[in-house]
Amino acid sequence: MRLRISEAMGARQAMGMPVTLAELAEYMFPKAPILSSKNCVRRLIKGTAKQISIDALARCCEKLDVSADFLLGIEEQ
Repeated sequence: MRLRISEAMGARQAMGMPVTLAELAEYMFPKAPILSSKNCVRRLIKGTAKQISIDALARCCEKLDVSADFLLGIEEQ
């Protein structure tokens, strides 16, 4: 499963509100160690992750200010 996280992060940066990978990882997976959470986000960006929890997807959408449809590639934003 490949999420469009890098595109959403680029859009946030263009709006003047950049989000780093570490900030996003810590927000998406608050109970996991930082290295594990960063690795999970990298795998989602590359498309090697098999699944994502609904809670993590909702947190990612909230942090990046995009819809789940955009992240999953269903619609353009």
